[in-house]
Amino acid sequence: MNNDGKISIIIPAYNIEKFIGQCLESLINQTYKNIEIIVVNDGSKDNTLQVIKEYADKDSRIKIINQENQGLSESRNNALELVNSEYVMFVDGDDWINVKACEDCVKEMEKEKADLVWFAYIREYENKSISKGAFDEEKIIFENKEVKEKLQRRIYGPYANELAHPEKLDSLSPVWGKLYKTEILKNHKFKSFKEIGATCEDVFFNPEVLENVKKVVYINKNHYHYRKFNPNSVTKSVEPGMFEKWKKAYSLLNDIIEEKGYDDTYKIALKNRFAINLIAIGIRITNGGNKFNEKYSMIKNILNDEVYCEAIKDLDISYMPIHWKTFFWNAKKKCTLMVYLLLSVIIVMASKK
Repeated sequence: MNNDGKISIIIPAYNIEKFIGQCLESLINQTYKNIEIIVVNDGSKDNTLQVIKEYADKDSRIKIINQENQGLSESRNNALELVNSEYVMFVDGDDWINVKACEDCVKEMEKEKADLVWFAYIREYENKSISKGAFDEEKIIFENKEVKEKLQRRIYGPYANELAHPEKLDSLSPVWGKLYKTEILKNHKFKSFKEIGATCEDVFFNPEVLENVKKVVYINKNHYHYRKFNPNSVTKSVEPGMFEKWKKAYSLLNDIIEEKGYDDTYKIALKNRFAINLIAIGIRITNGGNKFNEKYSMIKNILNDEVYCEAIKDLDISYMPIHWKTFFWNAKKKCTLMVYLLLSVIIVMASKK
């Protein structure tokens, strides 16, 4: 195996001159030194590239890919082509990790002879930090069938009592917060978000990777810091055709389930994901800069969409706490104004937590 123990850390960077320095500082100061840092400047129009170059001049472990804007998926794919190490980690350029993240992950990887190490994260707001673990246990080992039953299927969507926490919909799907053995990533690429939307590529990538993974270790250590106060983040904006792209992603994921012959729990879970995704899409719409009547119209169109109506109709809200029951009951009844108002309340409450 090439470069035993070495980690390639892949960082896409687009117009993040204010944040990329903190990200790179967290990497170059890792207690685990056997790393290379591949930064992809994806056609930034600000001083992002200049900041990256300044760090690269000081640390030879930093490699730069400078390209015309291609998007997050292609940036990661282009970086993967340069990888010649035992492990891979993904970090978004406006986020950062704890200095012991790499050391702890490699220790677990080697100790358990795992293919993948998963760890918890912290959502970083301007005035607060909120811990977000996917599981409550300090450490969990998933082997063989458990990888599919408890991780892969869960990424497709929540099922049964997992519906009690719809706010945790994407706690497992991001590629950040993980250390991968490079060999399990062979022949896997990120799907272009131009076709499926800017926040869906991980939902395709990780289940595909997990298809042949034998052992995963989860550690409940908050090593990743996910920045929630970058106004330029793709998860903050209302991209053109956002809902139509998510419908396309939903259709493609359904096709994969059919092609792979997964059982009905996958289909139900994915349907639940599609219904619950109203939270994320709705918050982006409500938080957007459009006028009220435009926001109202966008939410109304979703609630009346034939595919969405079919998904929300079958969503079992009995497992949910009262606030989410109320929200999705109104969604089922197509009460656009109430859904909009509840989304506004969610935004306000989230800012005060």
